[in-house]
Amino acid sequence: MRASPGYRGRFIWYKFPFTFGNFSLWDTRADMMGFAQSAEHVDAVRWLVSPGVARAAFVRLLRADPAGHSIGEWRAEDDGDAWRNAAFPFSSRISNEEAS
Repeated sequence: MRASPGYRGRFIWYKFPFTFGNFSLWDTRADMMGFAQSAEHVDAVRWLVSPGVARAAFVRLLRADPAGHSIGEWRAEDDGDAWRNAAFPFSSRISNEEAS
């Protein structure tokens, strides 16, 4: 992975006994897909999906745009820190207006 074009870094976590995660950063989506299609990655995925190795897995692709930020389909523009205090319908957070 480290020798792949466009590789920027990764974060790995493990929680005993069965939880493992890997988060990787790439210059472009094409660079990431190039690694995903490499023989080494294909072999690792084949091993992972073989019976008795993993019980679940997921892949999430996120992108960083020049302005604002993206989290899945939710998009924040140049609004400073307003995204940190978003009023989600499922949130238990009380706004300053509601508290007074």
